[in-house]
Amino acid sequence: MSHRTPHRSRRPVRALAVVVGLAVLASLTACDASRVGKRCRSGFARDNSHVLTCRNGRWARLMTFGQYLELMARLNPPAVQGATEERPPDTVPPTVPPTMPPTTAPPTTLPPTTTTTIPDRCAARGFGVDLSNCDLRTADLRNAVLVGALLSGADLTGVDLRGADLTGAHLEGARLGAANLATTVVSSVRSGGIVGTPAALPAEVALRSGYLVGPKVDLGGAVLDGANLAGLRLDGANLSNARLGGASLVSTSLIGAALNGGDLDTPAGAANLTGANVTDADLTGLDVGAANLTDVIYKRTVCPNGVGQITTPQTLADC
Repeated sequence: MSHRTPHRSRRPVRALAVVVGLAVLASLTACDASRVGKRCRSGFARDNSHVLTCRNGRWARLMTFGQYLELMARLNPPAVQGATEERPPDTVPPTVPPTMPPTTAPPTTLPPTTTTTIPDRCAARGFGVDLSNCDLRTADLRNAVLVGALLSGADLTGVDLRGADLTGAHLEGARLGAANLATTVVSSVRSGGIVGTPAALPAEVALRSGYLVGPKVDLGGAVLDGANLAGLRLDGANLSNARLGGASLVSTSLIGAALNGGDLDTPAGAANLTGANVTDADLTGLDVGAANLTDVIYKRTVCPNGVGQITTPQTLADC
C-alpha cells in the first residue's frame, strides 16, 4: 500500500516582495541625506521623498520611495493560486530483464552537438538593462519595466510605449519618430539628441531642442540655448549646469527645480524669465548675467550665493 503526500498550496510571494522592498528602503536611511543638484562622486543618496543617484557629478532623482516599492512588487508577481507540489511516484520494484545471448550491435550514430547561444541582450527587460543602440522597432514595450535602462541610440521608431516605466532611463540619441509615449513614466529621464517626433508624449511633457522637457525630468548639463520653454511646467526638474542662454522661460513654472550652476546668459543671448515661478527653487551658483527677471515669483528661493532665501517682493538684489 502506497502513502500519498497531501497536496500543499504555495503561498503568494507578493508579501515577501513588499518586505524585501521595505528592507531596501530602510537601508536607504543609512545613506547620507542630500539634495538634488548637490555635488557628488558616485553611489546613491536620498532626500525626503526620493532615491538619488550620482550623475555627472551631481545628485539627481532616480525614483520616489513609493515607485521603488511598486517596482519590487511588479518584479515579484504572486504565484499561481492552487498550485500544488508534485508527489513522488509510488515505488515499483525493478524488472529484471531475461538473460539474452550476446549480439553484435550496429554502430550508433550520435546526433550532432548543439551549441547553446547567448541570449540577445536586446530582448532583456527590467531594472537597469542595457538596450543601447538596439533595434527595438518590433519590440513589445507596452507596460514594460525599464527603470534606469540604457536606451541611448536605440531605435524606437513607431513603438508603443504606453504604460512603460522609464524612470531614470537614458534616451540620449534615441530614435522616437512616431513612437507612442502617451502614458509613459519619464520621471528623471535623461535625454538629448533625440531623433524624430513622437506620435504622443505624456501630459505636460514636450520635445525641445532634442530633449524631453517636463516635470521632474533630468536636464542636468543640457544645452538649451534659444529653446522655447515658455509656459511649460518644469517643476522638480534638474537643470543644474544647464545652458539657457537666449531661452524663453516666460511664465514657466520652475517650482522646486534645481538651477544650481546653470547659465542664463551665454553667447546665444540672455534668457527671458518674465513671470517665471521659482518657488522653492535652488539658484546656487546660477549665472544670471543680463537675463530678464521681470515679475519673477520668488518664495523660499535659494539665492545664487547659496546663503539666503528670498520671497517676493524681494528680488535677487536682496540676496
